[in-house]
This record gives sequence, C-alpha cells and structure tokens, in this order.
Amino acid sequence: MENEILFSVVEEYFKIHNTGPRRWNFHTFWYWKNIPPKRLKQARKYFAPYDEKAEKPLLLMSDNVFGTLFRGILLTNTKLYYKLDRDEKNFMPQPKKGTIKLSDMHYVDIIYPGRFAWLMVNGEKEACIAGYSEGIVDEDEATPFKKAVNHVLQVLQATDSDE
Repeated sequence: MENEILFSVVEEYFKIHNTGPRRWNFHTFWYWKNIPPKRLKQARKYFAPYDEKAEKPLLLMSDNVFGTLFRGILLTNTKLYYKLDRDEKNFMPQPKKGTIKLSDMHYVDIIYPGRFAWLMVNGEKEACIAGYSEGIVDEDEATPFKKAVNHVLQVLQATDSDE
C-alpha cells in the first residue's frame, strides 16, 4: 500500500501528543485506530469517497455539532478530502468539497483571523472551518490536528527525497 509508513507515523505521533486522562483526549478529531467506524462511514458518504483498497484513513476532523459528520476533513495515506464552508460571510453558505493529493501538499495551516477559521494548504485559502458550528473546532483542537497533518507531510517529503 502506498505510503504505508504513515500509519506507524501517526501512531507514534499520538503516543506523544495525546496527553490527558482519557484514551483519546480530543473531541473534534480522531486518528487512525481511534476513528469511530460510524464517523468514518459518514465521512465516506458525505465528502470522502476514498478507495478502500488503496487508501486508509489517518486523521478525521468533524466540522459540525449536529451529530452526523457531513462536513469535515479526512486525511488518508494518499489524499486530503474535505467538505467545508466556502466562505465565512453567510450563515448557511454553500459547502465546498475538495480533494488534494498528499504529493501536492507541502504544509497546512488553520488560522483564526476572527470568528471563523480557514483551512490553508500551501499558503492558499481552501475553505472556512466552523461556519455555523462556531466554537466546536477551536484553536485547542485545530492546533494538534494541523501539527499532526504537517508531521505526516514532513515524513512523506523526507521519504520521497530519500528515494
């Protein structure tokens, strides 16, 4: 399987960065073995139609408060999928779906210029996080998520440059 090393990368990363009293200490995202099957099924249905034979989920972030994960971000061993708000100006903006190959990504950022957060890929705005679910994906949750994604990308880039 392509980029198979990334499974152990996220496992090791969260052995160090999942601090707190519970087995999993974040509310809006999960990594590989901790992704609830129900959430993964919802992500596949609504925004991440990944190929189960070639891709495995590494990280999943939810962007809504209503129970069903119909908006969010999924990182697999080969791609990043998302369905988020198109902009922060409207209460119920039209969602934007996207798929980006990991090989085309250098880094991600999640910035909070005001009430809303922006998913940035390679310095470009992709979509708006937490449009009407404001307060759910806060900086305390977004920071470890983006650090984990960037760690995966760094390992992948280092592995590619070694070949």
